[in-house]
Amino acid sequence: MNSEPFDESAWRRLESHRSEIDGLDEQLLNILHRRLAVAKKIGEVKHSLNLEVVDPERERRVLERLSTRGRGPLGPETIRAVFSSIIAASRAVQEPPRVGFLGPEGTFSHEAALKFYGKAAVVIPLRDIEEVFDRVARSECGTGIVPLENSCHGPVRDTLDLFALHDLTIQGEVRLGIRHHLLSHVSDPESIGVLYSHPMALAQCNRWIRTHLPAVRTEAVASTAQAARLASADPAAAAVGSRLAGDLAGVPVLRREIQDRNDNATRFAVLGRAPLDREPGERDRTSILIGLEHRPGALLNAIAPLAKHDVNITRIDSRPRTDRAWEYLFFLDLDGHAGNEPLAGALSEMSRVCSMVKVLGSYSRGDEP
Repeated sequence: MNSEPFDESAWRRLESHRSEIDGLDEQLLNILHRRLAVAKKIGEVKHSLNLEVVDPERERRVLERLSTRGRGPLGPETIRAVFSSIIAASRAVQEPPRVGFLGPEGTFSHEAALKFYGKAAVVIPLRDIEEVFDRVARSECGTGIVPLENSCHGPVRDTLDLFALHDLTIQGEVRLGIRHHLLSHVSDPESIGVLYSHPMALAQCNRWIRTHLPAVRTEAVASTAQAARLASADPAAAAVGSRLAGDLAGVPVLRREIQDRNDNATRFAVLGRAPLDREPGERDRTSILIGLEHRPGALLNAIAPLAKHDVNITRIDSRPRTDRAWEYLFFLDLDGHAGNEPLAGALSEMSRVCSMVKVLGSYSRGDEP
């Protein structure tokens, strides 16, 4: 029993501070309503100009400006988290974006969609990467999220091939740290009878599984989300997957972060039907697709203008053409904006020596995961 004497003055001070907090909350709510009203007007202007609702570069600049101006107890990460939610709500009053992603729910593509658009977006799980491209191309989804490359396993070939077949652009990117967890209802890992997951997830956790679950049978399934659902239905089973997959399936995390490499990350591309009308920024990246004649020195001649104009290549991949045997398309990521020098000049010169130069998009690089 508490024997401390009753301090009436302290209670009065507490109630006074609580009353002050209530008043400030009312002011904050009124300011948020005013902000959303202005955001709605901005959405109306964007529609009249046929502009996309989402402007990743503008949002990045807003978050960067606010996070560096914090003079009180709020740190930069807290400021970014608070205003990211406010920006997501502002998008929703303009028009909740319909976003297709590589399903099912609980995949890392789902997680990337939520990271980029926030919870206000209408996210639509789709069967495969090709369906994401098709839905965006037919305007059934405003945008789409597809995996582009993994830091450990390289490019996603299906995505690269589909860029060659569809007239879609890259409007942004999301970088997501791949964190795998052991999901199961069992309390002791030694009681696990079978371990489910996608083949890539099993490979990315191979060392941990061999060390801690050497006798457990592993079974490959179509996705980590499906693995979590199987683990939910079988009390003796476990899955390797994301926390989101576990939450959606109702399976708790038994062991956290069991991936063999902590630098494992995936880049996701934000697909759109047209390039974003946006001001160039300091963090711009441009993705291009080039076709070359089948002759010696063609690739060297194609990229020579980039070296001449001091443009940095951050990625280059090749894929066989689907319309011509033994010929290849090359995908390049370049520093800079396609409409600004020095990249604009380099692209102009490349168009004279390549059979095709297609700018997939200029967009702001995603934040480090």
